[in-house]
Formats: sequence, C-alpha cells, structure tokens
Amino acid sequence: MSGGRESQERRKEHVLNESGARRRSFGSHVPVRDGLLLRDATGGERATALVAGHELPARCDGDALVVGPPVLGLFEVVHICCR
Repeated sequence: MSGGRESQERRKEHVLNESGARRRSFGSHVPVRDGLLLRDATGGERATALVAGHELPARCDGDALVVGPPVLGLFEVVHICCR
C-alpha cells in the first residue's frame, strides 16, 4: 500500500491489491474482504472509497484506524478526513 498525506486533517491512501502477482506475470487477483489497518489515527476520522463511491465504516484501535470491511478489487483510493 502506498499513500500520500495531504495534511493532518485529510489524506488519501492508494491501495493496490497485488495478490495476483506471479514470478513473471500477473494472474487474477483475490478480492480483499477483511478491511484495512492504517496508522496515525486521531479518533475523529471518516473514510470514503473513491473508486467504489461510498463511505466506509471506520473506528480507532489505539493509534490505528481500522477501515472496513470494503471489498477491494484491483485497486481503491480511500479518502480519510476528520469528521
């Protein structure tokens, strides 16, 4: 997963599903169904899946933000901002 932080209050995480990676090529990917765990949570975030076009459930677990359970295909962009 690679992400670019926009500011302390907003950021976008670009999620790439590389489960189909083979030694020399790519096969079919496996959908991710269990959610995402992102670092640096403050407790007031909300998350939106931009490719899928809907808001995702989000909760804090310590300093981590647990987002999910979105079903991720090949890629997704998760926009995170304060409530």
